[in-house]
Amino acid sequence: MRWSVMVKAAIRGLRGVGGRSAMSAHDFKRKLDSNLNLQLIVAGMAGLVDEGHSPHEVFKLLEDVKRNTFHALAEIGRESR
Repeated sequence: MRWSVMVKAAIRGLRGVGGRSAMSAHDFKRKLDSNLNLQLIVAGMAGLVDEGHSPHEVFKLLEDVKRNTFHALAEIGRESR
């Protein structure tokens, strides 16, 4: 898996698609180091690339995941309050 490549990219300050980022590369690395769930997302993305998907396809799949899970996640959030 290309986990180390993705972490190194974040450390260098690469900001992903469109150059937009909600946090600096340093902040992202700190959060990544301390959050298993975020590590699983990044590992899943790297795994998709390892399976032969292009980075562009991975980000399209990520958008599909966001669109298809938003309402369920919102409901989970409401229930946990």
